[in-house]
Amino acid sequence: MSKSNDSPSKLGIALLVTVFVGLLVGYYFRLFKELSALKLIKLQAAAVGLDSAVIPMVVFVPAIFVLLAGFIRRQQGKLSDKEITSGLRFIVCSLPLFLLVWGIYGWQQNRWLDSAHYQKCQFLTGSSFGAPTVWVRDEPYCIQGAHRVNSELVEWVGEEARAGRDVGVDEFKNKIAELNQPKARSTASRAPGE
Repeated sequence: MSKSNDSPSKLGIALLVTVFVGLLVGYYFRLFKELSALKLIKLQAAAVGLDSAVIPMVVFVPAIFVLLAGFIRRQQGKLSDKEITSGLRFIVCSLPLFLLVWGIYGWQQNRWLDSAHYQKCQFLTGSSFGAPTVWVRDEPYCIQGAHRVNSELVEWVGEEARAGRDVGVDEFKNKIAELNQPKARSTASRAPGE
């Protein structure tokens, strides 16, 4: 009978660890993408997409590990009341610390981008939750109707900046027009003769 009780417990732990590892890998992918985007500002890229919450989230990652360890130890029946209290205290204290760091970092990021002569562009910023805010080097790059292709556009601008090429406003507008054409996007991905 203990074998059947152990199996769901081990399965639950394995599932939980898999989910947490997946979340952490996803977070670190997003973190490195954010750090790469910050480097584009030094290259004076025409447009950069930034999420002010990604970097400050680093201070909350230990709380996620404490939560994971608590779930595992609870599944194993080895979690004491003292450990529960300590773990919850740590997690609860991590949230305001994250919010404080996020607020300070967001303020500093805005100041840094302003001093680098970047400005927020609502026309390029996506409307979904968690979508990065798009900053443009000059106002003519803030073009209405480009929000549907903002991630592709920002990615293209980044590639151009890394290659040492500056994107002019006309080239930027042409790329937006190209990306906004559904036929061009879908046929470009198909092999010839399809």
